[in-house]
Amino acid sequence: MRVYHGLGAARAEVDLLNRRELTRYDNSIGNLPYLAREWFRLHAQLYVLRKTPIVLYSTGGSGSNSVAEALDRRGAFTLHTHMLTDDALTDDRLKPRRWRWIKRHIVDAQRRTLFIATVRDPIAVMVSGFFMRVPPMRERAAAKGRVLTVEKALDRFLNKYIHGRYTVEFFDRQIQPVLGIDVYRDSFPREQGWATYTKGPFSLLVVRSELPDEAKAEAIGAFTGVQGLSIPRVNRSDQKDYAELRREFDARLTIPDEILDTYYESRLAQHFFSPEERAAMRAKWGTPRERSITPETER
Repeated sequence: MRVYHGLGAARAEVDLLNRRELTRYDNSIGNLPYLAREWFRLHAQLYVLRKTPIVLYSTGGSGSNSVAEALDRRGAFTLHTHMLTDDALTDDRLKPRRWRWIKRHIVDAQRRTLFIATVRDPIAVMVSGFFMRVPPMRERAAAKGRVLTVEKALDRFLNKYIHGRYTVEFFDRQIQPVLGIDVYRDSFPREQGWATYTKGPFSLLVVRSELPDEAKAEAIGAFTGVQGLSIPRVNRSDQKDYAELRREFDARLTIPDEILDTYYESRLAQHFFSPEERAAMRAKWGTPRERSITPETER
């Protein structure tokens, strides 16, 4: 009966998509076979195979994509999201359907779940997140017969994009209200680079992206029980078609002190990074000098 219940739930979900959601999206009808397969796959893993979900729950640009890829390669039931609060998912047209699936079938259902949050230099997170938006920005500029120059990119980043506080408030605005876990309650073992927390059916691993890949894989493997992990490098910025723009952007970017204060005096930065580490980060982004972009993972 459990098998049929799981499949029945999947069919009901697909039917709901067809009747209520797909008609609200341009070109969505043509994607129905994919959406149907995706919903059946998710329900089969959760309800039929009864796998424990592993949810990457972090801000974009923090290194979570490489962790998700590593777990996927080992056959884990891996999901990925940046937001799960009700207010963030209110306008569901702007959010991936999988995020709402996680909220409904995992969080609201209070299912035993392993969550992983990656933490990274917050300015580096903002730069990576900004460049995730560069391809559509370039397309919009090209449609108007224009070019996205490095001057325009720097202006948009410094005068608009970087002023949001979501990156440094992520644990207050997402993790604590959704999982009920306060990562700030206890000190973080900075030298170790990771810590685990548990509240009810939810367990959380917070791991610094700056950790060596081997140490990161070991911590994640111990937390999830997934063996043989190898952290890949994905979305390398030096392999993107905007690589030259990114190199020039990095070389010319100088962030004002008041913005550096916002990020590096934040609760998040002070909790996860030592004073010496934060000083080095400030020097990196606040000093006008040529910076050579390393083949980092934009994640």
